[in-house]
Amino acid sequence: MKKLSLKFLMLGASMFVLTNMYAQPSCEDNEVTVLLTTDNFGSETTWQLLDSEGGEIFFGGPYDSNIDTSEVFCLPDGCYEFTIFDAFGDGICCGFGEGSY
Repeated sequence: MKKLSLKFLMLGASMFVLTNMYAQPSCEDNEVTVLLTTDNFGSETTWQLLDSEGGEIFFGGPYDSNIDTSEVFCLPDGCYEFTIFDAFGDGICCGFGEGSY
C-alpha cells in the first residue's frame, strides 16, 4: 500500500510541476498580443519589435502558409516599433491570400 501511495504522490507532484512549468506568468506591465494571419506564402513573413534604442526584443517567423497565430508578451511602459516583413516584397494581402495582422 505504501508503494501505491508513493506513486500517486509522485504523479501529483509531477502534474503540479508540469502545470506550473507551462503556466504563463502574470503580466504586471502591458500585455501585448500580436495576431497574425499568413497568406499563401507564410514562409516569407517575419516581424520584429524594437525598443526605443533600436534593440530587438521580440521577433517571429517565418511561418507556415494560411495559418492564424498569436504571440503574447509583457512590456514595460515605453516606446516600441513593430515592423512586419514580407521577404518577396509583395505584401501579405491580398494578391496571394488574405494575410493580416
